[in-house]
Amino acid sequence: MQLIPAIDLRAGRCVRLYQGNFAAETCYAPAPEQLLCHYQGLGARWLHVVDLDGARAGARAHAAVIAALASLGTLQLQAGGGVRSSQAIRELLEAGVARVVIGSAALERPEEVARWLGRFGAQRLCLAFDVRVETGGEPRVHTHGWTQDSGVSLWEAIGRYGTGSQPRSLSHRRRALPRSGLAGVRWCSRRRRSRRPGTDRGRGRRERQGAVGGTDQL
Repeated sequence: MQLIPAIDLRAGRCVRLYQGNFAAETCYAPAPEQLLCHYQGLGARWLHVVDLDGARAGARAHAAVIAALASLGTLQLQAGGGVRSSQAIRELLEAGVARVVIGSAALERPEEVARWLGRFGAQRLCLAFDVRVETGGEPRVHTHGWTQDSGVSLWEAIGRYGTGSQPRSLSHRRRALPRSGLAGVRWCSRRRRSRRPGTDRGRGRRERQGAVGGTDQL
């Protein structure tokens, strides 16, 4: 298991959105570069960076910030938000990002994204699904920075990419599941069988620990 700390960016600041709601934002004082150094000091080897403005608008809004973080060369970056074209992928990789995260496009344009995987390589791309657990326990994929409910379940979204070597991030987004990554998927599976509604217990824990963006799991 590898834990990856995360930074969410909005208007150049590090923020947290409660349950993906842009109107329920918590801002944090440290600059992105400071947080990167902080996580490095804690032993992190990767940093997950999300351009929230880009995710919502469909066009990257923090290209300069992400490039500056990558240029430090201290942690490997996996970054996404507003990545909707092969050009955006190429620009991020050329800026020094080690792995590009594909979110909304992975759900809406799976055939095109499959071509990107073939072009750039499965090790350089990560497919990520932002999920909210609905009443009854169904994990539903949301897109465009949490603003649109796709109506597609996590299981259906994953099924579109088969079981080969293609990378999949099983919605590590902490406003989506009460637990991260594969643990969260197992939790959803149990909820799916029991049909019991779930709750997100991660927020209070992050606040008590003073974390920004929580931790993500691949």
